[in-house]
Amino acid sequence: MSISGTGSSGSSWTPSITLPNLQTKLNNVYQYLPTYEQSQFSQAESSILQSINSQAMPLLGQLGTDNSELTALQSLVTNLQSFQSAIQTLGTSSTWSAVTATSSNTSAATVAASSGAPQTNIAFSVTQQAQGQSSTVNLTSGSETAASNLSAGTVTITGTNTAQISVQAGESLSQLVSDINAQSSATNVQAGLIQKSSNTYQLMLSDSQTGSTDGAFSISTSDVYVDSGKTTLLALNGTIQGPQDAAITLGTGSGAINLTSQTNTFQNALPNVTLNIAGAGSGTISIASNSQAIVNSAQQMMTAYNNLEQMVYSPSGSLANTSIAQEIRNLLPNLVQGLATYGMVLAPGTYSESTSGQFQSTGSPQLEFQPVGGVAGNLPAGVSLTSGSTMLTDAIASNEQTVQSAFGTTSTGFGLPSGSILGQLSSQITLWLNDLNGTTVNNQQVSGEIANLQSSIGNSSTAVPGSIWGSLGNLNTLYNNQLQNLVYQWGAAGSAIYMAQQQLMTLQATQASSSSTNSVLSSLLGG
Repeated sequence: MSISGTGSSGSSWTPSITLPNLQTKLNNVYQYLPTYEQSQFSQAESSILQSINSQAMPLLGQLGTDNSELTALQSLVTNLQSFQSAIQTLGTSSTWSAVTATSSNTSAATVAASSGAPQTNIAFSVTQQAQGQSSTVNLTSGSETAASNLSAGTVTITGTNTAQISVQAGESLSQLVSDINAQSSATNVQAGLIQKSSNTYQLMLSDSQTGSTDGAFSISTSDVYVDSGKTTLLALNGTIQGPQDAAITLGTGSGAINLTSQTNTFQNALPNVTLNIAGAGSGTISIASNSQAIVNSAQQMMTAYNNLEQMVYSPSGSLANTSIAQEIRNLLPNLVQGLATYGMVLAPGTYSESTSGQFQSTGSPQLEFQPVGGVAGNLPAGVSLTSGSTMLTDAIASNEQTVQSAFGTTSTGFGLPSGSILGQLSSQITLWLNDLNGTTVNNQQVSGEIANLQSSIGNSSTAVPGSIWGSLGNLNTLYNNQLQNLVYQWGAAGSAIYMAQQQLMTLQATQASSSSTNSVLSSLLGG
């Protein structure tokens, strides 16, 4: 006996039961039964099938209902967890300490700030950028790739690290450049050739790093000459630019702060602020509260609320008659009433105007920023409301601490204050999740509604006693036993009938033979 069902989660689940094909198993029984006996056998088999079906179908119906409810409850957990996560994000102090940072002169410096940066306006002046050393070495050669006047020896370059470059006598200038660049991962010094005239070249060396220390390098040799007469050693003979730190002044007057950096980036010149130097110049750095981050987080929370509300509001579906869905539907709107003060209002899910001019609403209520046209969009012409997002940003600008206290925040978004709006929401969601997933009370594990339902359903591969699948397994065993008894009983009957038929045929043959013998004897005797 096999059991299956069709239908997606939350929709009608149509069960079906399939019993094994009897024909193969019963062929040996049928061949011993006369036609009228075969009919009786089929009726007996059909009676077993009807009996099993009558007992299995209610169980299958309950299995479909419970499976759909289980899927719906698992989806409800997902929606509750998403709502909880959105509440915690809005209740995290870093969301409220988000800032925006701007520079009045981006050609001199750009600025980036993270949560915790001071809200301020401060003057700055960039006096120099960080740069690395660039120097030249005079060379002579007929061409870049032809044999040069270089003598054999070793060039030592000291940058970030020290590297030695072996030079072969007559080595081409392009090969020398290649050998120096092969060591640039260690020295951070890169080489290139500049042609000054038809037979004169300069080797230009540049440090890829910046700063008075990190961007400096030196070279030395005691045996590599650049001319055929071996009178001039390979050495630095000109500096295009020297290494230097970036320099910036923050503030003005006697309290101004002078800062330097090996790179053109200043980390934490102000707490949680990064400055990137672009060139000489001055301007003002402005850091202000980023209320838009709070507005965006509030919108994400409202979206999660609406997804949850829509799931539990529908009067049909697998959750319709569950107590937890009814509780969420009834209690959840009350927990968000306090948000109306800050522009977040409950509106009908859908609404329309009737012929009498009355607005009718259907569907789950939606939590949204107050629209300027009113909840139902039926304000008189020329009348408008302040948008909900503006109400929230205005309240933050007026007294952020009061708003933050009303919402409730912590450093992590966990353990939100019990008397706050977000704290009450978070605590209630935790209770609902515990009801569904289970929890621990006094070191004792208390199973939740989902685990209880799973236990009631059981497992199709393991017949758990008392579960739906366990009961179906018992029916399967009963069916197989009855089938085997049917085959045995009718098989035995068929064999007996067959033997009787064979005996009858033997007797008839014997009688026929005896009759024929008597006829012959009578003829011989003249009878």
